[in-house]
Amino acid sequence: MFKRLICLFLAMTAAALAATPPQAVQRPVAVGTPHVCMNDYPESAIWDGAEGTAQVAFRIGADGKVKDVTLVKSTGHEDLDAATLGCVGRWAYKPFTQDGVAVEMPWRAEVHWKLHRSYADMHPCANYLAVTPQLLAGIGGVTRISFRIMPDGTAKDPEVVRSSGNGELDKAAQRCIGGRHFNTMRAVIPDAGVPKEVQIDWRNDLAPAK
Repeated sequence: MFKRLICLFLAMTAAALAATPPQAVQRPVAVGTPHVCMNDYPESAIWDGAEGTAQVAFRIGADGKVKDVTLVKSTGHEDLDAATLGCVGRWAYKPFTQDGVAVEMPWRAEVHWKLHRSYADMHPCANYLAVTPQLLAGIGGVTRISFRIMPDGTAKDPEVVRSSGNGELDKAAQRCIGGRHFNTMRAVIPDAGVPKEVQIDWRNDLAPAK
């Protein structure tokens, strides 16, 4: 009888433990600047109209700082991935604690890249020329420009390497690119600059004027 009571007690205890929900995972509390990366949207990605979601893994140190950021899932765009790693690396959290002591903890997060505004509004050449259906009639409407990005971020020697078939569009593209300033703070740019080409599809990239 005594043994049966012990067995019954143990069985009831095991059942009670099994019914107890597991302790919820403690979510880190973000501190400092908002944990969004839209201000880091690479200009190259805007040119490409690229969007996507990156998944990253990292460790939150006992001091709350993020370290060892790695890409778990790519956005599909190299520059967006690089911007993700740089942005997440600047995040900060309230440290995890265990028995009242701050401890390091692994964590994962997603970074969403979305061109919330229309591409026409964000396109670097959107305001240089009113593009009308009449202006584009009978031409391809695509201008390709070559130039060099200089260490100070300026664009040098913009040249038309492919004409849209309309001289006004091509000149607008040159003015647009020549007036751009690129963020080169995180890049190593030689004195001679870095060659680059961009293509402006006037018909598809920019909303026609109403």
